[in-house]
This record gives sequence, structure tokens and C-alpha cells, in this order.
Amino acid sequence: MTNHAIVWRFRRQVMLEAARLGNVSEACRRAGVSRTTYYRWLGRYLAYGPDGLAPKCGRPPRRRQCLSLQAEQAVLAYALAHPTHGPQRIADELLAERYGALQVSRMSVWRLLRRRGLGSRSRRLAALEGVALAESGLLCEGRRRQAERHIEAQRPGELLCLDSFYVGNLKGVGRIWQLTAIDAFSAVGWAALAVGELPGAVVALLAKRVLPDCAAAGHRVERVLTDHGNEYRSLALNEFLAAHDIGHRYIRVGRPQSNGFVERFQGTILHEFYRIAFRRARYGSLAALQADLDVFVEDYNRHRAHHGYRTKGRRPIELFETHTCNSYAGTGHPRAGGCLRAPRPRAQAAMRGTLDRSPGRARRSSHSSQARERARPREDRISPVQAFRQPSSPATGGRPDRAPAIVLLETRKKAQFAAIFVDLSASHRALRMV
Repeated sequence: MTNHAIVWRFRRQVMLEAARLGNVSEACRRAGVSRTTYYRWLGRYLAYGPDGLAPKCGRPPRRRQCLSLQAEQAVLAYALAHPTHGPQRIADELLAERYGALQVSRMSVWRLLRRRGLGSRSRRLAALEGVALAESGLLCEGRRRQAERHIEAQRPGELLCLDSFYVGNLKGVGRIWQLTAIDAFSAVGWAALAVGELPGAVVALLAKRVLPDCAAAGHRVERVLTDHGNEYRSLALNEFLAAHDIGHRYIRVGRPQSNGFVERFQGTILHEFYRIAFRRARYGSLAALQADLDVFVEDYNRHRAHHGYRTKGRRPIELFETHTCNSYAGTGHPRAGGCLRAPRPRAQAAMRGTLDRSPGRARRSSHSSQARERARPREDRISPVQAFRQPSSPATGGRPDRAPAIVLLETRKKAQFAAIFVDLSASHRALRMV
């Protein structure tokens, strides 16, 4: 029996019950309906007979306005030509004669942009850069900085990021700090709690946890990246790093995002561990809190999937333990035979920003690439807007001259962007022909 028939049968029974009892109020009370509803059914029964008790058919679904192919191309072309305009502005401008006097609603424009992945201003600006890249092979400085990685690590142990994190003041224990370390290549992390002097705790974290775990996996820590905190500029830490032939690199002052790996790791621990653990239990000792922290870090390293640009859905321990190239090649270590590449020479590591540990004191390396760029004369620089307007040069095969802010990409990358923005590029060209 269908729902339609069930409703008709129920209403008919209510009418029959009211006739049998001779009391409409009692019949409605037993059926659980109001007198107003009963008399509405009765009116339809007297007007149309038994068929009047059948439920009305619902309103047919309203079909959304479908844009024609010409209208879609016009909207996409205008969105690329003016990526900072919103759906309402696009709909208003398309009413002009120069754009074909197309009458398109604001919601239709918004749904089309969202369906094509252009729902926000930033995405439309990125699409415009992609079209320019596919047509001319040029890339503006902003996209170039986005594509480049400010932290380079080709194997586990090559770069270890360190940082400190203030947990809070625990009653009966004192002010608690968390010392955090994370491998920049595999995202394997370590965390230790400390109370009191931090320089000795940093050395203990490296000596008791980080270095043994790296050695067990066949890796050697080559460099560490820290900020300018007192615990990282202490004599104890620098002597420990020099004894183990580990380079030390400092980030720029006021730029914590340069050490973003460990900052993100500490944010994950804060949101997923501390804010939950302190609401579930009261900790009376540092050891109890450290035990629960170790359980969380173990799950973070070995069981949960990470979706970073290096891990790509894998667990950090998979990259850390199964990476074929370790850092012991050429050192005489028993694990050196399994490595396919020798470690980078110390002089080359010093050129990449590590400390040259000459006797007496540590000396910073030469200028960074950003400092060299700032030292370049201002007239030699070029903005992204100037790059689009720069005339072609015959010496470069018809392409605009090469400038610090504009680079030519490889053929493979150009083909990838061309495949992504092929339909948007066609719409962009169609708009310029109008």
C-alpha cells in the first residue's frame, strides 16, 4: 500500500467514526486531529466525493535557470578579465551592449563560478595567473614564492626543527615548558616537558630521544633550525651540537613562520591533546602528563595519516624508517652500506645557512637569498603588472625579457597548467574578441 492510499484510508476512517459516534469532537480526539482539519476534509468530501479525501499532489519542483553555453563563456571570460568583481557586479556588467546584453541573475553567476572552482576572489586571481602562464609561460613573483619551499630537506635527519612551547603553571609542579622537535622531511616529532632551566632539557631531548631514534633508523642529524631563544643560544647546546658535528641554523628575528613545521606540530598538540587532557583529568606530577603526551606523540607518528605535501596521506614513520637513503654514507657506520648518496660536505652546508663552527665562537654564514634580492638595484626589479605589459624581446624567442620577478617554467609544468586552464583560456580569448 502506498503512502497516498494510507492517507486516504485514514481520513475515511475518521469520517466514518464521526458518523458512528455522532460526536465530531470525540472522533477528532481519538484520531489526534483538530476540528478545523476535520471540517476541511468534510468540505472536500462533500464537494468531490470520496476522491476529495486523497492528499493533494505536491508542487512540481522548480527547475533552476540553466545558462546557455554562450552565457557561461561570457561569465567565465568576464570573471577572468576582472577577477576582483563579485557575482552581482558581473551580472550587472553583462547587461551592457559590449558584453552582449546578457540577462543573468546573481545566483546563477555565483553557482557557475563555484562549480568551476572560481567561487572566491583568490581563486579567480589564481586562475588568471594560470591563464597567463599557459599563454606566455610567465609566472609572477607571488606565485613563484608560493611554489618555492623555504625549508629544504631531501632525507630524514637532514634538518631538525626545534622550538619551545609554554604549557602553563601546574599546581604543585611549577611552570611547564614543552620542548619540541620534528624532522622536516618525514614529519616525525618528539616532545618533552621541562621545569626550570631549559638549555639542559634541550640537550637531554636530543641526547636521549632524537639522536637514538635517528641512529636506530639509520639516519644522522645534520642540522637543526631554531629561533633566537636563550635556550638555543646557550653554550651547553652549542657544545653538544659541535661534539656531534651538527650544524645550527637560526631563523630571522620576527619570522616564526620560517620554522613553520614545528609551529604547526605544536599547534596540533595544543588543540588535540592539552585542551582535552586538562578537561579530563587533574595532573599532580610532571611524569603523569609526560606519559599521556608520549602516547599522543606515538599515535601522531605511527598511526595517523598526514596529508602534507611530503607525506601525502602516509604515516610519518613510513618515511622515517623506510627511506632508502640515510646520512651515514662515507662515515664508516654499519648502516652506511644501504645509502645511495653521501652526505653534503660541511663547507656546502655552511653555504646554505648553517654555522661555521670555528674555534672560539660560531659565525653566521653569508647573506641569504632574500638579502641579496633586497640588495639588487631598484631599477632592475620588475613588478607582476609590469611583466604583463613588458614588450617581447627577439633574443628570447618572442617572450618577455627575463626579470627577477618573472621566471620561465619548464615545459612539463607549462603543459600541466595548460591542461588545467584550457577552457578558461578559451573564454578569456573570446572576451577580448568582443
